Amino acid sequence: MFKKNLRLPIDDFKKRKSRSASSDFFSIKFSPNGLEKNRFGVIISSKAEPKSSRRHLLKRKILEMAKAVPNQKTDFLVIALPKVKKIETKNINQEIKALFSKITQ
Repeated sequence: MFKKNLRLPIDDFKKRKSRSASSDFFSIKFSPNGLEKNRFGVIISSKAEPKSSRRHLLKRKILEMAKAVPNQKTDFLVIALPKVKKIETKNINQEIKALFSKITQ
């Protein structure tokens, strides 16, 4: 888990304007936060993955990949789309890396 100051309060994020990048399995919304660090939030609905154990596994993997993102003083909200059920665990890292590389360019 991330420290509390690195976690994104998702309700606050919904009120702001943000840009986004998406793939077949994930969508990432991001906006500047005015703080000294990046903050991350993950949303995986039960529609996207019915089993809670798999949802938590996906969330842990996504947050682990988020640690490698360079500090841009930005809030990131990663949303798992319903097709995420079909992705293999091995390919999650590649998808997330590809999306974050789109954003950081």
